[in-house]
Amino acid sequence: MIEKWMHLNEMGGDPWVKPIWTAVIHARRDGKQLKEDIELKPISLHISTRLNMLPRIIKRINAESRLLYDSIKGHDPKYTFTSTKRGYAYIVPDELKYNLLLDIDSLLFEINACSELILKFLGLVYDLIGTPLKKDKIGNKLKQIISDEKEDESWFVMLDSHRNFFAHEGTPYIAVDITNENDGQYDVLVLKENIHDFSDQDKFFRLSDLSKIVHGFGRSKGILKKHIINLLRS
Repeated sequence: MIEKWMHLNEMGGDPWVKPIWTAVIHARRDGKQLKEDIELKPISLHISTRLNMLPRIIKRINAESRLLYDSIKGHDPKYTFTSTKRGYAYIVPDELKYNLLLDIDSLLFEINACSELILKFLGLVYDLIGTPLKKDKIGNKLKQIISDEKEDESWFVMLDSHRNFFAHEGTPYIAVDITNENDGQYDVLVLKENIHDFSDQDKFFRLSDLSKIVHGFGRSKGILKKHIINLLRS
């Protein structure tokens, strides 16, 4: 039986939800008829927590990638694979390799989970203002909002594909693209199987593709915040 405990102070970080709540307060003060917002409050906390987790995962991935690149600089040519040559697998510390794998997997999970919470939040806001959306129409509404602002929606597809694969079908495997290493350019390759042919784009993605997902998510949540605030003000 738990009789004593301590809660940890939440200092916040990503302010995505805060201006929306300010808009709710102002809307009520201006006499706008809004329904009860009981369900919005816990989801707001969940969204804020996940938004505060994301930059920490990204920071770790960036640091781990740099360590990986540093570890392979000046490698022996025997570790190089090409379309016509099989090399030897390069040994890096398990701590580095598996931390990077865990963080890539976590990033996909957290962006996906946060996107789903934001989707639910959007539905609750429409319900709050008295124009509820059917549950199966909320996703389309979100895409329409993003599309109306001319934002690229391709990050949705990439996130959905990669997240579903690693959640239900397989685990990530890491390689490094050293095609342009003479110019100091590297890119982590996240493989869905141990491949030696990169002609099938469905079997791998790059760390730079993860960056597209992160930036697409960031721009989209900004667009959505603006849309919600305008809804409450109209």
